[in-house]
Formats: sequence, C-alpha cells, structure tokens
Amino acid sequence: MIGLFCAAAVIASPAQNTFFVSLLSFLGADGIAPSALVQANDGNFYGTTLYGGAFTNNCSPYGCGTVFKITPAGTVTTLYSFCPQPNCLDGAKPRAALVQATEGSFYGTTEAGGGSNYCNPPGCGTVFRITPGGALITLHRFEGTDGDYPNASLVQATDGNFYGTTLTTVFKITPSGTLTTLVTQLYYPSALIQASDGNFYGTTPLGGANCSPSGCGTVFKVTPTGELTTLYSFCSQPNCTDGWHPNAGLVQGSDGNLYGTTFGGGTNDDCNGYEYCGTVFKITLSPLYS
Repeated sequence: MIGLFCAAAVIASPAQNTFFVSLLSFLGADGIAPSALVQANDGNFYGTTLYGGAFTNNCSPYGCGTVFKITPAGTVTTLYSFCPQPNCLDGAKPRAALVQATEGSFYGTTEAGGGSNYCNPPGCGTVFRITPGGALITLHRFEGTDGDYPNASLVQATDGNFYGTTLTTVFKITPSGTLTTLVTQLYYPSALIQASDGNFYGTTPLGGANCSPSGCGTVFKVTPTGELTTLYSFCSQPNCTDGWHPNAGLVQGSDGNLYGTTFGGGTNDDCNGYEYCGTVFKITLSPLYS
C-alpha cells in the first residue's frame, strides 16, 4: 500500500542556514502516531505506528497499527497492518521502534494483541519478526504471567539474542522465539542498552529507596543471566536536586559512562507550573567492573 507523499516547500532557517522538508503526512489508512525510525542496511527507514492501518474494527476504531518503510525521498510503503487474525493473534498497537538484526530482519513488540485472556482484550502483547518485504512472524505471545504490555524497543545483544522489557519484567528471546523471563516486579522499565561490560542497563520511573510509597525511580543493571542490581535511587539528595522519575532509556558515552534524563527534579523551580524542570545525569560504571 502506497501512502500519500506530501512534500512541503523547502524552508530555510536564516539563523542556522539549515533546511526543513516535510516528507510525509500520514493519512490514517497508512498509519497514525508513528514511533522513532531506524535506518536499515538498504538505506531506507523503517518504523511502526501505534494506530492506523487496514483493520479498523478489530482492536480500535482507529486501526491496530502498522509497520512501514519510507525512502529518503519520502515514498512510504505499508509493510504490514496489524490484527488481520481473530483476537489479534499477530499483535496490535506497536508503540516502540524496530531493531534490525544482523541477519537483516526487523524485530519489534506490540503492546497489545496475542489473544491472551489474562489481559484486557485484545491480549498482553507480542514479540514479532518482519522481513524488509513485509513477511511477519509472531515469535511470542505474552500471557501475563511472563509479562504484559511490552512498549519498549528490543536490543540485540552480542550473544545474538534479543533483550527487552514489559511493564514489569526483563526478558530474553532467541531469534526463533524462545522466551526467558529474567527479572520480575520492576516498575515500568525502559528500553535496555547493552554496555561495553556486557550487562544491560535501564531506568524505571518508579521504585527505589526514596519518595514513599511508589518511589522516585531508579537506574538498574541486569546481567545476561538475570541478576538485578539497583545502581541508583533518585531523590537521594535534598529536594530531589538529583532528579526524579526518569522515563527514558540510557546511552553509553565514549567515556564509558551512562547518560540519561529525569522528567522532574533538579534545582530550577521556575517551570511554568511544573514542579522543577528535570535533569540530565551521568552515572559511572568503572567501580562496577570489579
């Protein structure tokens, strides 16, 4: 399915001498609410949309989401529309970006679908693989007891497997679809990164030792075998000057340290009604290598 390509006039910014080009405006049938893009080894960009697509009555009047490809020139192709199967066994509502595996296919998650009765219809979510040509295979259907509502991107680790999170768990899944739950009872963990030490790191917006009863959030480490360590609990400083509620993942810098952001906290309390403005933080790993 080819969507409408809407090229806008090139707009120059005098201050920066840069240019902005609108490549595409989604129409609904080709997607609604796109996620982040990933550039594949063919030079094109691939992404998901939370809603839209060809099936508008199975899980949402707005559609169950899509996987799409867009060229650098702006030509979009809908590769897959979710929920053509009864009870959305193939998944529904992909919220996260895709990851391209070393073998060329894309792997992703849907936060709903899969057909489990444990979660409210239409299911607890899925992990899927899709080829650049649009052939989709559902690798795992979450049942609730092994996790539910995955809404973060996967990461392919150096062992070739994929690691990801649901609302409460960290899991490993092989390229063929064998899933192992590594950690349970986390509080909305972010997408993971694999750091140079081989371990996985992420954040939670809740939990930790401070801000009773729900906590102000954490930075955590998980080993490939599932050993969990809380590295930092936010709001450890007076008035939460260190930040609270990190709701995004981490990035490892070239210096080996991890960098991230918090939604609130900090020292600036003049944020147009917001309670403080948030922080950018660094957390070192060097003491943890021993």
